[in-house]
Amino acid sequence: MKAVNYLMNKSEMDRHEINNFQQLIKIIKPHESNFEDRTKYSLEVVSEKIMDLAEKCVDRDTSTWIHGYKAIPLDFIDKPDHQLCSRFGTLVQKNLHFYLEQITNEGLWDISWSWGSYPESFEKARVFWKGILAVNRYKQLKAFGYLE
Repeated sequence: MKAVNYLMNKSEMDRHEINNFQQLIKIIKPHESNFEDRTKYSLEVVSEKIMDLAEKCVDRDTSTWIHGYKAIPLDFIDKPDHQLCSRFGTLVQKNLHFYLEQITNEGLWDISWSWGSYPESFEKARVFWKGILAVNRYKQLKAFGYLE
């Protein structure tokens, strides 16, 4: 598989690529033996590589999370039993608190990036992204026990 070879030869990756490979692991898991027959890597080794790349990608300076388009721990973690929780340690709780601090009166989060062009299209996309953020973050807050 070209994608796995690509992954295994990378020393760093952006969060979108990492998220795509995280999804690959979920899809491939039921077919683990077939995967290992077709590649020279075990699924465990590939998963470990993805976690290493995620760990390198995350901005650990919590004071900068509000500005720009940075990877933060919960970009890679969906629930408390995720293997990355132990690697990120207290950053996970700081990330959850960051979400709670940033929530608006409407119960949403604003996006922390802009396109710099196409202002009308950006405003439409911004509304959609706020919805996507809300759904994902409420799921995470619930999974971590912050919501009933």
